[in-house]
Amino acid sequence: MKATTQFILVIIVALFCCMAVGIMSDKCLAAEHYLSANVPLDSYVYDYLVKLQGLGYLDTMLPGAKPYTRSQVARWTAQMNSVMAKQNVPDYAKAMLEQLKREFAPELDQLNGKEIDQGVLLKDWTAGFNWYKGATLPEAGTRASFQPLNINNNGYRLDTGFSFIPAMHFTGNFNDFIMDATVRASTASGNTSTSLEGGYVKTNFNNLSVEVGKDSSWWGEGVRGSRSYTNNALPMTSIKLSNVDPLVSHGWLNVLGPTNITAFYTVLEQHRSDVPYPSFGGLRFDFTPTNNFTFGLSNMAIFGGQGHSLQGLSDYLGLIGYTPGSNDKSNSQAGVDFRFRFPNLSGMQFYGEFYGEDTPPKDSHELFIAGISQLFGLYIPKLSASGDWDANVEWAHTSHEWYVHNYQRYDTNGWTYWDNIIGDPMGNDARRYYAKITNYIATDTQLSFNVERLVQLYDTPVPQTVNSYWISCRKQLGDSIFLTGNVGFAQVQNSGYKLGVSSRNHVYSLDITKYYY
Repeated sequence: MKATTQFILVIIVALFCCMAVGIMSDKCLAAEHYLSANVPLDSYVYDYLVKLQGLGYLDTMLPGAKPYTRSQVARWTAQMNSVMAKQNVPDYAKAMLEQLKREFAPELDQLNGKEIDQGVLLKDWTAGFNWYKGATLPEAGTRASFQPLNINNNGYRLDTGFSFIPAMHFTGNFNDFIMDATVRASTASGNTSTSLEGGYVKTNFNNLSVEVGKDSSWWGEGVRGSRSYTNNALPMTSIKLSNVDPLVSHGWLNVLGPTNITAFYTVLEQHRSDVPYPSFGGLRFDFTPTNNFTFGLSNMAIFGGQGHSLQGLSDYLGLIGYTPGSNDKSNSQAGVDFRFRFPNLSGMQFYGEFYGEDTPPKDSHELFIAGISQLFGLYIPKLSASGDWDANVEWAHTSHEWYVHNYQRYDTNGWTYWDNIIGDPMGNDARRYYAKITNYIATDTQLSFNVERLVQLYDTPVPQTVNSYWISCRKQLGDSIFLTGNVGFAQVQNSGYKLGVSSRNHVYSLDITKYYY
């Protein structure tokens, strides 16, 4: 079967799943399905939503599939505005809400029946100043590598020394489609390069959103990483299908609550040491059974490629984790992630991810038996009575098989794209311990203190251990300018998995971002 046929099959399956849930649905949680652009994953908006939800001003849980759309965030902002108007709210939380109202004013007006202006607009620009010193460290079991203190950054690597990284973000609103593009340049060591970091077009067919292009995604509840899909790698050019607004099913399925579905398909790079141009696709369901509980189910697979087309039933069963012996032509991961909120415990939230990797022993016919990866975290939105101090702690584990495929195709590249792990940059056979404390000093300033211990090849005599410490500060100047600074230090033991070799990494960065409303 040719790659084109495989692509058509994946799209048919995704459309079937979307339509199936649509048929089961009595209604959607919106009277009209508004077409809108995505909120970039590096936006301050995500931190604001998590904080305000943690304080109890948003009565529903945020779905684990990101990015969110501007229309989604506008609806949440309207809900929070209604709730906060009736309560005694700390000044810093009021300032966050006011900023969201400025940022999403067009979408809020649209909810009230007004038309959004048409045409192409400059949404924001960023000027990034960075100084970096340190090694790029190898992952184990794959060809991937990573830079301590610089992960989940759309695959971008910092050059040693000083670099200047400007970026401009444009959005175009038209009658029947949205376009969005981010152009980034980099000047380092006397060299300048320019790239299209992200760019896509999107349209709606009633409650079905169709997006073509490249944009970063994150599936899961983890803060420092997620099991299968993050923005650690370069954005991939793909086709993505999703529902615009949550669906509510009737009958016994009503217990699942509002439902969101996301599916995507892409083709990975040619220059791999296993197979050129393998396909990569995934399907995810997000459910919110109660206002204090949400969970997601995901399944993804890398499959096919030149000379490795899927042919028989056993090949297709491999896409969902059934591994039929040694002639396996796919590498799949699947699992569940969840988040609980405890209103009676000051809004404390417990979250986790539990995923499997389809790498059982050879000739075994098991389902995700060998590769297990877990992540558990605790978010405490109110360390103080007003919530001006909060904390997040997180633990993550991956098995030896994680991101590595033992059969003929994925023993070198594995779960990677352009030498970056597509999922969690912690890699395989690893443990990560992470803690963060944030102080909302004033209405316009947040200061966070972060510490992380990462142990890679944990069960071997020579593990690579990275102890990282960094301080982040975000300050808002006026209504439209944000300053974001980071100072970080990492100590590496057994660097490169070589006994007794140590190294250090340092990073100092300052980003200036201007928003246009």
